[in-house]
Amino acid sequence: MNHLFTLAFVCFAALLHGQFEVENYYKDSFNGDWGKAFSECFRAMDSAGHGSLELDGTQNYRFRTSAELPRFSTKGRRIFIINGNGAVLSSSVDSVCIFNRIPKSQSEALGKMMQTRFTINDLTFIGGSKGINMGATYQTAISRCNFQSQKKAAIDIQFGLSTAIVHCNSTNAFYDNFVLRTGRDWGGGDNNSQSNHSVIDRCRVYARDGANTCFKVLGSGGVVIRDAISEGAKNIAYSVYVDRLASTTVRLFKLENFHLEHKPKEAAIYIESTGVSTIDGVFYQLAYEGFRLIQTGDKTNHIHLKNVPHYVSGTVIQQDWPSTGWVLENCSNSFFKPSSWLVRNGMKLSNRLPIHFSGTGYGPSVGKRY
Repeated sequence: MNHLFTLAFVCFAALLHGQFEVENYYKDSFNGDWGKAFSECFRAMDSAGHGSLELDGTQNYRFRTSAELPRFSTKGRRIFIINGNGAVLSSSVDSVCIFNRIPKSQSEALGKMMQTRFTINDLTFIGGSKGINMGATYQTAISRCNFQSQKKAAIDIQFGLSTAIVHCNSTNAFYDNFVLRTGRDWGGGDNNSQSNHSVIDRCRVYARDGANTCFKVLGSGGVVIRDAISEGAKNIAYSVYVDRLASTTVRLFKLENFHLEHKPKEAAIYIESTGVSTIDGVFYQLAYEGFRLIQTGDKTNHIHLKNVPHYVSGTVIQQDWPSTGWVLENCSNSFFKPSSWLVRNGMKLSNRLPIHFSGTGYGPSVGKRY
């Protein structure tokens, strides 16, 4: 009886002050499944409409079920903070999304979930299907977290407007690593469930052999990937993969100060996007014969490529749509040679410069115009 009174008092104090500890929500009946305790804690935070969860940084919390993050929060400030303090969240169950929050429909996303914001700091996620699987949120920030060996993705953001993923690392994910995309899976529209104007900043991926992508952006505009490092296995398909899908509103993408330390088998950077895509600063030092540093897909309008001073023998840029425009600035003079290009005409690829192409030289050729 005293234990129940103490627990009730602790929970009331947490609701009053907005400070939560997951240990207060653990029950012996959970049989070691901390996913259930986290879900109980998040339900209490949801009822309060705000709150901060402080974790014990010495602990490894093991999950057999997904923890459902606060979902609706119809009252309060709708701001939730999770401070990991170095704690580990792990799962050996391939279907578990360690932190999960996915709408059932577009109407639920817009009507009940969209105004909620999360700040998730200083955690290590090991295993499971996804580390963080989150939809319908605005200005969520995920900072200083490590991810390891997720089956589908380290972070999968669906309809996350103005999301910031900062100083995060992903190692050995089986398929994707960091993903920003639409809510297409749960009925979200291509033009109104996007992860627009989000940023991936100072993150690192160590790719697993046979994986798909390091950084993926689907159907979302205004996204910036900056100061990122991509390395690891060469048999990953793509490092950066950008596809507008069926969206008619994607107009901007930017990749800045990108460090590429491996040589993906399909292309290092794949872009299929309307509007303007800017690639500003790429350093790489590995290639093979026919290595596609950049490949552009169907209806890609305009690529501004600048500040790529180093060229590795064997590198090509491939253009698959005839009307793509290119502007090159401060790039190695080798990128102005037809032998460094593969331009598609029907089914045939040939070594020639694109039709819509201009640029200025680099170094001693700085005054030369192409």
